[in-house]
Amino acid sequence: MKNVRIILLLGLLLAACQAQEAVPPSGNAVSSEVETPISSGTAGAATSAEVEQPTTTNQMTAGLVCDTLDERAAGYFNRGVNLQTSGNIEGAKDLYLQAIDLDPGYCDAMDNLGLLLRQQGNLEEAIEWYLRSIELAPHNTVARMNLAVAYSYQGKTDREREQYELIIEIDPSNPEGYYGLAGIQMDEGHYPEAISLYAEAAALYEIQGSIWVRDAQYGLGISLASAEQCVEAVEVLGDIYDEFIYDAWVNYHLGYCYLDTCVSDPDLAELYLIRSAFLGMELPEEVWEFLPRFDLQIGDDLWLTYGYFGIIVPDDQGGFFFPTDEVPYREGIEYAWMIILETPRSSVSWMEEYQMPAPPQSWGSIEANGFTTISEDGRMATTNVVTELVEPVIGNSWILERGDPLGKHEMRIYVEGEYVTTIEFEVGYAGESS
Repeated sequence: MKNVRIILLLGLLLAACQAQEAVPPSGNAVSSEVETPISSGTAGAATSAEVEQPTTTNQMTAGLVCDTLDERAAGYFNRGVNLQTSGNIEGAKDLYLQAIDLDPGYCDAMDNLGLLLRQQGNLEEAIEWYLRSIELAPHNTVARMNLAVAYSYQGKTDREREQYELIIEIDPSNPEGYYGLAGIQMDEGHYPEAISLYAEAAALYEIQGSIWVRDAQYGLGISLASAEQCVEAVEVLGDIYDEFIYDAWVNYHLGYCYLDTCVSDPDLAELYLIRSAFLGMELPEEVWEFLPRFDLQIGDDLWLTYGYFGIIVPDDQGGFFFPTDEVPYREGIEYAWMIILETPRSSVSWMEEYQMPAPPQSWGSIEANGFTTISEDGRMATTNVVTELVEPVIGNSWILERGDPLGKHEMRIYVEGEYVTTIEFEVGYAGESS
């Protein structure tokens, strides 16, 4: 059965049409700020899944720095880890404090306590505990990484930078120092320095077998594109694209690089730039001027500007439009077209002739909706609609269902009785849309 749903794709592109100069993202924002408390190796310690978290301050993989010989302190610490991982923050804080009271040199408890305080927004107190931990163990890169992040939240870039430089000095094999420092260089527009640091971080992450090598490669690719080293940027960002397919910055920089004379591919440039717009990027005015327009006038007061085909990607806000000409063969996937208008009209009529390579198993009961009819050979559905314009957008979407044919599908679109465009797309492409 094939279901049709007439849709108004409201606001999916309109906000992006407000031209604004794009600026590179913060390098420190690439990884999520999710830290894992240190788990003690003392007898009776809490067991934790050895799952590396996306963070610049991964305490679990960093290991214990100054473990305690006091069994009672270790007991409080491990119970605190249990409470912390279960979300009982206040209970965990009390237990860490009791562990420190019993062993004033227990810097691992101080690190976890500082982490909790920082997550609660109590930066000053968190910093005090990190500094106290570092005073006990100057080689403690866990505390230094957390301290750098706290300074970043305070906007104290010089102090943040100092900690990352010290981490590199203490442990040149630790990728986190390079990664954190690369983010600062990226933010300051020092792209050659950022490129070198991200490359070093990526190499070290790869040696360690860390999954966060991709975050470093992300920063490297964005830095390369920002430095207009487009050949290298396209290679790096292309390698990680499947993992960052819905990232606005990756799409934006790929698109911009495909405008570069060394990599020139106008079709790919258009695809990636439009994807970035639908993902929330506010494109500069000169980019909009590059993108192909319909520039079709119908009558005295109706202009068709841009038109796109794509899939609706579900999210917690109901889904977003993602341009593509390939529809994965997954039951339930929704695909759609939209046309952006310029008009004072309150309504517009349009017709869609949707022809499949073969009749679907069933068109369902769509003829009962009153605006769709099926051809005698069962291959084409013709839909006639008058859309009330809440926003200057018209569009239509379909749901892929079992029994729909694979191969090339075609939609011919008419507006106010005038032919506008033919959309061709493949159904049955293996994998995610790209």
